[in-house]
Amino acid sequence: MQLVQLEPLYRLVHLEPLHAFVPEDHRLADRSARRPAGLREVGTAMPDPADAAEWRGYLTRLAERFGVPLRFNAPAIGQRHLVEQPLAEMAAVRLGEMLTDPAGSGLRRIPIVDPTPLMPWSIVWHRHRHRHSPRRRHSPRRRHSPRHRHSPRPLLRRPRSRELPSDPAVWVLEIDRTLLAS
Repeated sequence: MQLVQLEPLYRLVHLEPLHAFVPEDHRLADRSARRPAGLREVGTAMPDPADAAEWRGYLTRLAERFGVPLRFNAPAIGQRHLVEQPLAEMAAVRLGEMLTDPAGSGLRRIPIVDPTPLMPWSIVWHRHRHRHSPRRRHSPRRRHSPRHRHSPRPLLRRPRSRELPSDPAVWVLEIDRTLLAS
């Protein structure tokens, strides 16, 4: 039996601003915003992404670009671990998406600015299964769920290149900028 390697297709559908999360008693907790270069002194400690090579690659490139030390902890299994890991940190911050709500968790969210790192969200499907390619479906429950109510864009709408400022106010991986331009 011969195995055929098939190339997947993917579509960039959303760019999510990253924020720093720290315990409420952390020395950066009183900041209203933080530049990526300002994270060099404390570094980032992230749950190990295990087999999520894209996420690991994104975090590694982000850390290299801004000279921020990056360390991977044990994998986070569920929301509880995503809160417990940064609470146990004495210095490093955890990066996460804007929609993460730290209220009541003991964590404080600090926006990262100048530039704001944008994390790409993509949909992947098999090149030879066109009938299963992504398409928008009406789902009233999803549309009105609290998690998606504050989302800046619908999840299945491809961001357009003109939505990215040409100034350095945001940071996007070069490959994602290329996808947006095509």
